[in-house]
Amino acid sequence: MERETDKLAFFGRAVYNQEKTEGQGMATETELKYRVPDAAALEGLLRDPEVAALCTGPGETLRMESLYYDSPSGALAARRWTLRERRENDRRAVTLKTPGTVENGLHTRGEWETEADDALAALPELMRLGAPPELAELAAEGPLTLLCGASFTRRTRPLRFADGSEAELCADLGALTGGGHETPLCEAELELKSGAPGAMLAFAAALARRHGFAPEARSKFARALRTAGR
Repeated sequence: MERETDKLAFFGRAVYNQEKTEGQGMATETELKYRVPDAAALEGLLRDPEVAALCTGPGETLRMESLYYDSPSGALAARRWTLRERRENDRRAVTLKTPGTVENGLHTRGEWETEADDALAALPELMRLGAPPELAELAAEGPLTLLCGASFTRRTRPLRFADGSEAELCADLGALTGGGHETPLCEAELELKSGAPGAMLAFAAALARRHGFAPEARSKFARALRTAGR
């Protein structure tokens, strides 16, 4: 049986049905991403009266450091998989993302995450959580190759809509890194945390129009790769 979120598309950006299977560590996301022109515009977004009206708490400020890896043979890139090691303040996690289907702007992808501070050492745990068993072959290749990264500060606001659904607004400011180069990073994300996505999508459309933000179809990883010249 199809749910509303299984058929959703918005601005051509990947929109995912949020679901986590207990004991398997796999999730998919419902997320919208927007390009923001500068830090002042990002501050204006966080101070928006409509955001304040929906906010249920003070939010967080997180220092984020992401590193993206591949196997020495490039096997992850060949499969279009993303392996990320991330620090969020004092928390460290390793995530594997795999591509899914794309239809009318709707993207779905697999995602597995475990708390760890080393991407290579985390591969067996990711497989235990349900990630593709081909990871065993990649682990056997030896040390991973660092491709690129991202370093930014994330400020969040928890939101609750009239229908009871909840989302998180994220304001990211920093840089994408790779190959000795940097590209400025300034963007906003809205991620569904619970409930149906309709209210969040309507809110996002109005917010984007009000602030003149454009949708961002590319992931941080894709843009960091370009920064690295890959």
